[in-house]
Amino acid sequence: MADPLAVPLPDGRHLVVHEGGAPASEARLALVWHHGSPQSGALFEPLTSAAAARGIRLISFGRPSYGGSSPNPGRNVGSVGRDVMVIADALELDAFAVMGASGGGPHALACAAALSDRVPAVATFASVLAGLEPGKTVDVKIQTQDGSTQTRQVTLGELPG
Repeated sequence: MADPLAVPLPDGRHLVVHEGGAPASEARLALVWHHGSPQSGALFEPLTSAAAARGIRLISFGRPSYGGSSPNPGRNVGSVGRDVMVIADALELDAFAVMGASGGGPHALACAAALSDRVPAVATFASVLAGLEPGKTVDVKIQTQDGSTQTRQVTLGELPG
């Protein structure tokens, strides 16, 4: 695993980014992992070896105030899209999937809604989405790069089987 990278943001903050899994030059897919709460964003086994075995470049980051990333007073779940866009640009990711576990699930959904032109797939598990069932469409409020707020609809998928 590479050393953590401090990615500067336009507002003067920075996010601590971690990479693991398959090297960028060999990866079939880039996946941005949204950590649970509380966690640092650091990648761990068995995720990194499982990702490498499948040709997945695994990227994670400490959300504001986690794992050495700068605080962002007043942030909300919808703020994550702007931050991930800067990380994706810094790592030269054109398209990438997002995944979130536990408290990272809502962040993964918000990221997918905010960056729908770059995020073709999203997955959550053990997530905090009380009252939502497969097939239900929900409104997700996001903050865009210019700071304006938009609402996008996200439909939860059916589980296979």
